[in-house]
Amino acid sequence: MAFQIKTYQPSAEKCKALVYGPSGSGKTLFAAKADDCVFITSEQGLLSTRHIAQEKNIDYITIEPKASANKDVFDQVEEIMTQLDGKDGSKYKTIVIDSLTDVVDMYVQDLLGSSSTRKTTQLQLQEYGMIATRVQQFLSWVRFKVRNKHVLVICQEGSEELTEYVDESGNTRTGSFTSYHPSIVGKKSKDKLPYIFDICARCVRPKSTDKNQSSWFSATPDIFQIGKDRIGIGKKQYDSFQEWISMIESIGYKEQKVIAEVKSDSDITKEQFDQIKTLAKKLYPTDTAASLQRIITAFFKTNASVESLSREDAETLIEKMSIRLEEHSSNQPSNETDSPQG
Repeated sequence: MAFQIKTYQPSAEKCKALVYGPSGSGKTLFAAKADDCVFITSEQGLLSTRHIAQEKNIDYITIEPKASANKDVFDQVEEIMTQLDGKDGSKYKTIVIDSLTDVVDMYVQDLLGSSSTRKTTQLQLQEYGMIATRVQQFLSWVRFKVRNKHVLVICQEGSEELTEYVDESGNTRTGSFTSYHPSIVGKKSKDKLPYIFDICARCVRPKSTDKNQSSWFSATPDIFQIGKDRIGIGKKQYDSFQEWISMIESIGYKEQKVIAEVKSDSDITKEQFDQIKTLAKKLYPTDTAASLQRIITAFFKTNASVESLSREDAETLIEKMSIRLEEHSSNQPSNETDSPQG
């Protein structure tokens, strides 16, 4: 396998973040204040943005519990995000999923109602595992497949009551404690969230009665909350997701520097590549590239390019082309003519 060795340079990466918190903590409003954002949501989920909707357009796409017989709600969201990440979403810089909790609930309801022979409305043990796996697949897809947009995933908050925990010094503390986490199915799903996102932060509405006051966000992981902080948001008040985006965009971006290219011992050599090109020009001087591709397709039943051929296949191709060139030359009519009579 061929590969490149590069020296790392900060590149123009997009921010992938998850925020969770109780209802009314300001998560949706925090997202809606970002520049050029579009929501994947239900209309009800945008009610908290009503007082800023007069100042800026809040664009959204409604998701349905069941897209089709062969696609679940996660498939539906992936299709929407794929189109938004391409030319169809060129006017947007940020995609907001509001909320992941709702998407999972839709998936569960579809699962419960997918069989007319189902005898219970309660999830079975194996179904919890299936849901957790599907959530992990979807979030990994968001992480690695959405390349051109910033993404903010909003989630409701879950909690767990603890009677003891081990502190940073290794001492066991006893009492009554509460640990907070994103409300999604499966402990494994929750534990993997910090590995998927650049930021995983808990959102808390300040105790002030002033509704215009910004929410508090904490991305510091500890026994009391799940967190991840790759860009240094710390624990403070933020008015908009745009602030986090600006923190990433303030990094001085550079092109990745390739310091070496390593080819496999089985890959086509430069000498073989040059020889194939020379033979192709002799065989098909007026339609070289297209004719060469047809030869490769005929010989190897593939549309692979010359560059991707193995060393063995390249040798076979050279041999076959050389034979064809000899046959072509032997079939050419002689250019010799009789001398005219004097």
